[in-house]
Amino acid sequence: FESQGFSVSIAQDNPQCADMILNHIKNKEDKDRLIDIDAFKSAINIASTKIVDLIFKHHSDIESLLGEAFIHCIDKSKIEIAQQLLNKAKDKKQLLNRSDRSGYTVLMKAAKHKKEDCLLFILQELKKEQGDDSEIIIVDSDKKEDDPEEDGKDEEKDIDNQQEQERVH
Repeated sequence: FESQGFSVSIAQDNPQCADMILNHIKNKEDKDRLIDIDAFKSAINIASTKIVDLIFKHHSDIESLLGEAFIHCIDKSKIEIAQQLLNKAKDKKQLLNRSDRSGYTVLMKAAKHKKEDCLLFILQELKKEQGDDSEIIIVDSDKKEDDPEEDGKDEEKDIDNQQEQERVH
């Protein structure tokens, strides 16, 4: 019952119900079994910061879940939850350099899947861990710079079109 109820409370984004269920369970091993990585990922999928807070509050060894949960946040572009996990981590640097089962780090995954917001978040956090608080700016290399010569040609076309319009009227 508790397992189903907890899953439903997460799916329905109902932190009050989830908290009641978790408060009802007194044995920490039973509670930890209920709050597994799948429950954590479900809370991440719906971006429920309140349920993630409940998971922090009720799980006895949250560090054991943070790595896989952090990777999931980056995969799903849930930066707010990723920040929440990072703030909870004892070793932020380890979490930021975490790799999945294929050996891809969160930075590599964000770059591979062209998730600029995640990439920027990870880079900024890595810089903070190194004591550098300067801002990172990502420039889109596919975007062409404004060409002043092209701008001049556009203005010439506009003038020609305007003169043509005046001749017709």
